[in-house]
Amino acid sequence: MPCDRSGKNERDVSFLPVKRPLKCRASSPICMSMTYAHATTGNGFASSSSADTAQRLRRVQRLAWLLDAAFRVPGTRFRVGVDAVVGLLPVGGSVIMGLVSLYIVWEAWRMRLPTAVLGRMVANIVLETMVDTVPVAGDLFDAAFKANLRNVALMEQALGLRK
Repeated sequence: MPCDRSGKNERDVSFLPVKRPLKCRASSPICMSMTYAHATTGNGFASSSSADTAQRLRRVQRLAWLLDAAFRVPGTRFRVGVDAVVGLLPVGGSVIMGLVSLYIVWEAWRMRLPTAVLGRMVANIVLETMVDTVPVAGDLFDAAFKANLRNVALMEQALGLRK
C-alpha cells in the first residue's frame, strides 16, 4: 500500500502500530517508498511487537549460552562456551568470536534499546576481544568474563525483565 498520490498533500497512516501517528507527505521520498510491509517490519517506521521482541530475546539468550556456557568443565561447576574454545586460536579466533558477539548487539539495536546500553554492550565485547588476544591469560579472562551473557543481562535489564 504505497503512499496516496491522488492529489492529497498528506495521508494519515495512523493505522500503523506506532506510538504516535505518522503523517506522510506524498512528495516525500520516504513516503514514496514506504509500504505497509516496511512499516511493520521494525526498520525505523514502526516499533517491533512484543512477540517479535520476545523471539529476538530468546534467540540471543540461546546464542549467548552457546558462546559462553555450553560446556561444563569436568569436576567443577565452571562452564565455558564455544567462545573460549575458539578463542584459543591465536588472534584470529578472538576476532572471529568478537564479530559473532556483535550479532547480539545488532539484535539489541533492532529492538531499539537505548544507545547507552548498546555502548556498554560494545565495550564488553571490545574488552573481551582485546584481552583475549593475550596468550593464555586472555583465554582465562575470556572464559571468566562471559561478555555475551553480560550483554543479554543488559538487554533484559533495559527491557525491564531483570533488576
